[in-house]
Amino acid sequence: MTALPAGWVATTLGDLALEVRNGISAKPDQDAGLPVLRISAVRPMKLDASDVRYLPAEFRDADTYALRTDDLLFTRYNGNRELVGACARVHAVSGTLTYPDKLIRVRLHTRAAMPAFIEAAACAQGARDFIDQQLKTSAGQVGVSGADLKRLPLPLAPLAEQQRIADKLDTVTARVDACR
Repeated sequence: MTALPAGWVATTLGDLALEVRNGISAKPDQDAGLPVLRISAVRPMKLDASDVRYLPAEFRDADTYALRTDDLLFTRYNGNRELVGACARVHAVSGTLTYPDKLIRVRLHTRAAMPAFIEAAACAQGARDFIDQQLKTSAGQVGVSGADLKRLPLPLAPLAEQQRIADKLDTVTARVDACR
């Protein structure tokens, strides 16, 4: 990592995480029920919460895998190595929404790190370079482990600076989306 601005510190995702957890391993094959995100729902800094499949509504471990606002999701496996390690933040959840085992959920210590800031930092080139070095291939799928993600080096600004940067990114992203 290059020299950091005054007040910033070098840390890792694991140091900021309350929890790093793989998703549900059951195959969603229902027409309705408990929504489970597809891996295609996660792209760098973009989550499509409508991109789901379904498990039976009475799935017993739903609470364990339920997403909350400001959870971070990382793509754990994909056939496209550029999409492995992609990070997107959960903006708002209405009802129960869960995630599959090809995604990793990270919950942060929000007194130290703003999820919007960490989402952006995890999508920056330095983070991408680190993730690329951790990738492993098995049966045509490329993957990264939760243990490797915990070691992801991140620059951490003071909270007020994180807020300023996150707000600016939201403004710029909204403009880009409007142009599209």
